[in-house]
Amino acid sequence: MAYYVKQYSESTTIIDALVEINFGTIRHDHISENKHFDYLHKYMCHMKACTIIVESDYIDRDYLDDYSNYYAKCFNDYQKKCARVHFFSFGFQEQEFNDALTKANESSKFISDLRTNYLGFVVLKPIPFTMIGRTCLKSYSGNDKYYLVTRKYAVHLCGIELEVTSLAFQEQDRTVSACATSALWSAFQSTGILFHHSIPSPYKITERATQIAAHYTNRTFPNNGLQLQQMAFAVKETGLEPILLDARNNQTLLKACVNAYLQIGIPIIMAVEIKEEDESIGLHAITITGFKLCPNRKNEISKFSHLNLISSHISALYVHDDQVGPFASLEFISTSNEKGYKMEYKPEVSWNESKAVCFHPSTLLIPSYHKIRVSFLCIYNIINNFVKCVWNPLIASNTKELDLFWDIHLSTQCPLKKEKLEDDSINAQQKIAFLKKEMPKYIWVADAYNKKNEAILSFYFDATDTENAPLFLEALHYTPDSSTYLKQIGSSEITKKELLEFHVNEILQKLILNN
Repeated sequence: MAYYVKQYSESTTIIDALVEINFGTIRHDHISENKHFDYLHKYMCHMKACTIIVESDYIDRDYLDDYSNYYAKCFNDYQKKCARVHFFSFGFQEQEFNDALTKANESSKFISDLRTNYLGFVVLKPIPFTMIGRTCLKSYSGNDKYYLVTRKYAVHLCGIELEVTSLAFQEQDRTVSACATSALWSAFQSTGILFHHSIPSPYKITERATQIAAHYTNRTFPNNGLQLQQMAFAVKETGLEPILLDARNNQTLLKACVNAYLQIGIPIIMAVEIKEEDESIGLHAITITGFKLCPNRKNEISKFSHLNLISSHISALYVHDDQVGPFASLEFISTSNEKGYKMEYKPEVSWNESKAVCFHPSTLLIPSYHKIRVSFLCIYNIINNFVKCVWNPLIASNTKELDLFWDIHLSTQCPLKKEKLEDDSINAQQKIAFLKKEMPKYIWVADAYNKKNEAILSFYFDATDTENAPLFLEALHYTPDSSTYLKQIGSSEITKKELLEFHVNEILQKLILNN
């Protein structure tokens, strides 16, 4: 395996470091015309990359599958080996790296520094123009409160074991994959670990998606794009259940679903209409991999029905966009208007060589697990009815104001119980009862906070049953006030005056028994 070490800085781009690589029939001007390198260079400068190691002969599993099924059958003599570029945030010379390989026992500190300062890698495919392959880069951090879907990737470099926490990205090659295929591939990187399914290559995703009737109107390879139904079919063929939601003119639903599913590790594929100066220029698919929360909840949260949703506090999404790069920040515009909202990249980010592009979200495709049978909308409606019929009338009769801000999201039993085990704000009696209670693996959580961001109470629901069945599992309260209010609910005249929805009655009955 050939490799070499290069110094990296703002004045030395990734392209400059690739002059020694022989890509066969691929000219180096093909590399320079790829605008993804501009984004990746800015990204790595932000991460303070100092040194790179280039593997000039690297076999990538995903590209090998694409190569054997398509590129190997072309008249042009494409190579089957890729290059892989590793990034580090500390400086060293090639001789130091060679010494570490020959004297590993004496170079333990240097190897430890390699691991600590490893920023990830970019695979470069030996094909024209669209050569950014599997890319796993450490996510950037900042002062903002944000959440990202990531997983751990093990990396082996000349016998040295490295690790990067990321979510893999790659650009479409416009041959075996288009934007929809790349978006699905990135989403499967997380769901494959979360739900234990195999992660198909881009070729396999496109092949599966085009098995349904829609493919008769277009050829499969080279592929010019997938329809929404084909994308959903590809999700189903991978062993997951596709959930399609209309996000047009419903910014609140989009943000709520992003918050609900990303917290368990399910990325969301978002179909958008692209407009340039209000003129539609086409449809596009991207993978939502994270979100950012605004610092000032009081000014940003807006009411939807009877709920204050913390998800309304989301100001930007982090997306894998195969026309830009990984973890690109896509910001909400016109957030005060629930209808006709749009999204834009920051001014320094260029989309397909244009900076005047707006995204208008159309449809969300959620690759869910078949055992998660209860939808977000079902739990949202239960909490909404509880607040409308029980909580709001109750606090209206009290002098002390206690508005609740709700965080509704999916979780699993083991991490949830581990979190509560370490939470000293729960009294001993209800903590023991909660930790010993039998629960399903997948659970819907509805956490309620006050205006000071203090936890007030939590409701837990079975995510694996039918929506017509009793779903409520348990409730926890964290303050004396919330405990008092829950006790008052049991004796409230509200339950006698109004015909409450089935699931709300279920909550009330269990609260009465517990208090």
